[in-house]
Amino acid sequence: MKKLGKRLIDYFIFILKIVLIMMILLFPLIQSHAFQDFLVQEVIVTSESELRAAIERGDKSIVVNDTIHLESVIVIETNVTINGSGTITVADRDRHFVVVEEGELTLQGDVVLTRMEGYTGNGGGILVFGGILIMRGGHITGNDWWIAPEDGGLDLFSISTWESFIYDGAFGGGVLVYNGGVFRLYDGVISQNTAIYGGGVFTSGGLHAESLGSRLTMYGGYIQDNHAELGGGVYTSGEYYIGGATVGVINGFQMYGGEISNNTARLIGGGVYQDFSIMRLNGGQINDNQAANHGGVYGVPRNFRTQMRIINNYPANYNESSHLLFWQIITPTTNRVLVVFALAVVGFVYETRRKKRVSEVKDK
Repeated sequence: MKKLGKRLIDYFIFILKIVLIMMILLFPLIQSHAFQDFLVQEVIVTSESELRAAIERGDKSIVVNDTIHLESVIVIETNVTINGSGTITVADRDRHFVVVEEGELTLQGDVVLTRMEGYTGNGGGILVFGGILIMRGGHITGNDWWIAPEDGGLDLFSISTWESFIYDGAFGGGVLVYNGGVFRLYDGVISQNTAIYGGGVFTSGGLHAESLGSRLTMYGGYIQDNHAELGGGVYTSGEYYIGGATVGVINGFQMYGGEISNNTARLIGGGVYQDFSIMRLNGGQINDNQAANHGGVYGVPRNFRTQMRIINNYPANYNESSHLLFWQIITPTTNRVLVVFALAVVGFVYETRRKKRVSEVKDK
C-alpha cells in the first residue's frame, strides 16, 4: 500500500513537471497576438450599422471585407481590432475613428481607411484623443485634411474636447495624436494624405499636466507620399498646455524601424518636422523626401545612431550630410579594416603553427 502511494506521488510529481515545462515552453505562444486573435471570435460586418453595433457590443475582433461608408465618426472607447481586406470611407469633414481615453484600436491585414470615391471635400483618418492606436497592418491613405485655421479651423490652444477637432482641418491628414494619445506603428502604410501640419502623422501633447504627452513610436511600417506645409511625413510637437501656456515638453517621436519616404512639405521638413518635442532616431530610414528647406529632418534628434539612415533627401540638412559621412565612409572603412585585421590574425596564427609543426618534424 505504501509503495502504491509512493508511486502515485511520483506520478503526480512527474505530471506536474511535464505541465510546468509545457507552460514555460508555450508561454511565448500564449502571449503572442496571433494566438490571442485565434481565441477571439471574429465578427464579420458589411455595413456602417453593423460596424457601429459590433463596436458598441464590445466585439474585440471585427472583420471588414466590403466597402463601408461612414456618415459620421465612430468613437472607440474599448479594445477593438479591425482586420480584413475591405475599405472604410468617410466624407463631410469627418474622421473615420476617434480613440478616446480607455480606448484602444488595432488595425491589421489590408483594411483601407480613405475618403469616399469622388468626394472632393475634407475627410481625415484617425484622431487619437488620449487613447491608443496600434497598426500591425492596414492602410490609411488618400485623406485630405487641409482647412486653414482662419477658414474655420481651431487653434491647438483652444481645443478641450475631441469634438472640437471635427472642424479643425489643420493637423494630421492620416493620424492626429493629441491629449496624451499613443500611436505605435509596427506595420502598415500611411500614404497620400494631406494637411497643413503633418500630412501623414501629427502629434502634440494635450491640455492636462498629468498626461504623459502624446507619442508616436515607429517600429516598422511606411509613412510615404504625404504632403503638408510643415512636416510632410510627420510633425511632432511634444508640449502640453494649461490655459494657453506651455508647461512641459515630453517625447513626441521615437523611431526604431520602418521607413519615412517620398513625402513633401511646401515649407520645411519634408520627412519630419520637430517642434519642441524630444525626437529619438534609433533605426529605420528617412529617404527621398523634399521641402523648400530641410528635405529630410527639421530638428535635433537624440540617440542618433548608425542604424538610422537619412539619405537622398532634398535639400539635405545638416544631420543628413554628417550622418552620410559616417555611414558611407567611416563605417564601411572600419568594417573592412576589422575584417582584414581579423583575417591577418588568423593567418598569422595559422602560419606560426604550421612552421612549428614543420620544425618539429625535421627535428625528429
